[in-house]
Parts: sequence; C-alpha cells; structure tokens
Amino acid sequence: MEKTGYHVIDGHCDTLYELWKQGGELRQNKLDISLESLSLHTSYVQFFAVWLDDATKTAKQDALAMIEVFERELAKNKDILLPVRDAADFELVNKQGKIGGMLTIENGRALEGSLDNLQLFYDLGVKALTLTWNEDNDLSGGIFGENRGLTEFGRDVIGKMNRLGMMVDVSHLSVQGFWDALAISKAPIMASHSCALSVAAHRRNLSDEQIRALAEQGGMHGLNLYPAFLKEEAGAGISDMVSHIQHITAVGGEDSVGLGSDFDGFSGDRPIGLCGPEDYSHLFDALHKAGYSDDAIEKISHGNWLRYVKDVLK
Repeated sequence: MEKTGYHVIDGHCDTLYELWKQGGELRQNKLDISLESLSLHTSYVQFFAVWLDDATKTAKQDALAMIEVFERELAKNKDILLPVRDAADFELVNKQGKIGGMLTIENGRALEGSLDNLQLFYDLGVKALTLTWNEDNDLSGGIFGENRGLTEFGRDVIGKMNRLGMMVDVSHLSVQGFWDALAISKAPIMASHSCALSVAAHRRNLSDEQIRALAEQGGMHGLNLYPAFLKEEAGAGISDMVSHIQHITAVGGEDSVGLGSDFDGFSGDRPIGLCGPEDYSHLFDALHKAGYSDDAIEKISHGNWLRYVKDVLK
C-alpha cells in the first residue's frame, strides 16, 4: 500500500501493556498499534507508555517487565523500528522514513517513593513520566481523587526530571496538581493525551485556563481519541476531533497541539472514521477541509511535538 505522505508523532499509547499481558508481536497483531499500521505513514514516532494500574502492588516490577517487552521488540525489528531518546533521534526517524519508539511511564507509582528509581528508569530510556493515573498517589492527587496538589516527593520528582531532561506529563493529574506542576517545573510540561473541557465536559479534559497556560509556557497538548473524551454523547468521530483541535488552537494557538491517541488504552468502539493510526490521514484531510493550511497540519501531525522535545529532552 502506498504511504500517506505524512510524518506523524503520537504522544501516547498503551500497547506495551497489552503485549505484556496478552503476548504477541509488535510488528503484526490485532491491537490498535502495530508496526504494520505505523509503516503506512512516511515516518512515525510513537510514545510507548508503561501503564500501571492504581491498584498494582508490584509497580516497579511491572514497569521493568514492560520495558523488557519494548527492548525485545526493538531487537526483533531493527530493520524498521529505531529507539528514540532525544530530539536528534526524532529527526533521524523522520529523515530515514522509519518508525521510532520512545518509552514513557504512566503513573508515578512506578518510582515506589524513590528518586533512585527515577534515575534507573531514565537510564533505561524512559523520557517522560505521567505523574499520576486516575487516583491519588505519593506524587500528587489524580483527577479522580481528592484534588490535592503535588506532595513534597512529587515536587522533588519534577525537580529531578528537569535536571535529567525528562518530560513532565500532567494528563490524569488533579487540577491542583496541574497548577502546581506548571508553577514549579523549570521546563515546559505536557498533557500527552487529553481533550478540551469546553468541547466535551469530562473531568479528564483540560479547561481553557489550563490549555492557555500550558501553551504560554511552551508546553504540548496531545489530543486523546477516546470517544468518551471527544463527545458527551455516543458516536464520536473525526468531526469531533476537528472541533477539539479548533478549540485548542483558538485558545492556545497552533504551536501547542498534536496527537496523543491513547490507542490500546481504552475499550469499546473506536472513533468513527479513525480506527487506528493508519487512518490519521482522514483526520488531516478533515482539517484541510476545515481551513487548516498545510503548514498548520504539519505542526499538528508532528511539528509541534518535534519543537517541544527539542526544548525539553537532553
């Protein structure tokens, strides 16, 4: 099949968790994300999250096991899949027309209260940390918790992440935690997979105040494709994605929004017209029809993420 012509960067998926639990291969599978589907684009960088349930009692052990899955897949797919750890790697993937994979962790429980574990994960190639999942942890309140802000440990974690050159991810964070992270981080933060609250009133989505502040700091907002975040009623599709992008760009400008699909991280129906990464060109076509220029779509497809990682990663 002919490639789409697009360079794509997607800021979040949960495919590693599914491979760890179910087995299977990254190259070809029945999940949302496979190397086969990503290779339909001219180049593609995927942020692969190590997702940890709030109830896990073996957070660090589980995280290390998923990282092993990632390393195994890198070794088996050297012909098409490159490890991505810094901005130069992003540009190499783009230039060579390959697929890049970057490790992130979703849920600060993985650290088990230790900055040494943060260093360990960084040394293993983890370049971003989503501070919480839905519930409170020892870093901060989560969005389904009691809206408490960052703990002292959470503040220490952000400080060390800044020194290491890691990306601070505030998706799933409590509202107070968001504002705390924005205030104390010396580097721009990101919301890797979130939508706009004004378009769909789900508590996981960001308010206009948050969108604006994130953009003003130079941060990034990855659009989540989970239908429940895109639309309050059933039947979410590409038109709803366009509505969120239009709102985010109206509030925060064209330089802070990109893709953060959350593929393999949600159950139920996929959004209408975009069942997997192979369909991203349908979204880009819809943005063209909505009046977005080629340059603006290039920013949304990958350019804004590239700008952000150049600012943050070391």
